[in-house]
Amino acid sequence: VDAGSGFNIFTIDEPKLNHEGSIDWGSLKIRSSPLYRDFLESLGATVIVQAPGDVYTSLERGVVNANAYTVFGYASFGWDKFTKYRIDPQFFKTDVLVSINKTKWDALSPEAQKLLADTAIEYERESYDANLAESEKQAQAMIDGGQKVISLTGAGRDKFLAAATQASWARMTKRDPTNIDQLKKFFQ
Repeated sequence: VDAGSGFNIFTIDEPKLNHEGSIDWGSLKIRSSPLYRDFLESLGATVIVQAPGDVYTSLERGVVNANAYTVFGYASFGWDKFTKYRIDPQFFKTDVLVSINKTKWDALSPEAQKLLADTAIEYERESYDANLAESEKQAQAMIDGGQKVISLTGAGRDKFLAAATQASWARMTKRDPTNIDQLKKFFQ
């Protein structure tokens, strides 16, 4: 998955909105990745960290009743057979990551470094737009196949997004707090 995909929560049973515009997160046993485990736990959900290859069987056997993943590629795993509800809004976003050994990077000519950097920037822009378009197409295909969208509203939506933001900052701060205050200036 390239840049731009947000994560959604998909459920087997229809989640009911409460007076705040949220749902009872405590009723969910959500398959998660380590990336968003803390966020989902902060909502009150029971979180089970699993690799994508284990999710189909977990949904099938009732080990989990919800799954957090991107719309892009979701149906390719067959998970939509079980999860008939998608909770909006999305949380977090995927990005493009290109890693290179610093010694190797430093050994490249300035021209080669510029070419690689410019190509990566161009690819990020192009893949972002293409990814959004494909995500919309795949989301619509799941809706056409019977999946329903449950949209959090009002204070419930605001609290959900605030919890996602807080969990992300907490994760980064725990890893390395050195530049967190500086980074926050760019996002507020």
